[in-house]
Amino acid sequence: MICLKFRRAARVVLSLGISLLTVAIVALLGTWLTPFHIAALLLVAGIGLDYALFMSHESAGDHDQRQVAKSLLICAATTILAFFFMIFSTAPILMGIGLTVSIGVTLSLLSAMAVCPAPRSA
Repeated sequence: MICLKFRRAARVVLSLGISLLTVAIVALLGTWLTPFHIAALLLVAGIGLDYALFMSHESAGDHDQRQVAKSLLICAATTILAFFFMIFSTAPILMGIGLTVSIGVTLSLLSAMAVCPAPRSA
């Protein structure tokens, strides 16, 4: 019971850690953080938490786990692409949101895939 609560808390901390890592990368790229970046980080934290929860869910079989992974890959790819194209906007607000979310969602997906339980081989 305590281990289960610890794992849930670890997912939340990981999601917040990804948000902080996203801030660090955006700052390293020389972008000043604005309130719009902070609002985009809320989106990154929510998406990251969802990805971690879906990937760590213990399903009935390996097929279910593979389906969840495929679904998350498709979902993340469309999200990353949509926000990536916002980077090329002439409006600085949209550019900042696109940069922040595309970096954050990419990191969230990678971390969720890294910490998820591996499918059991038959």
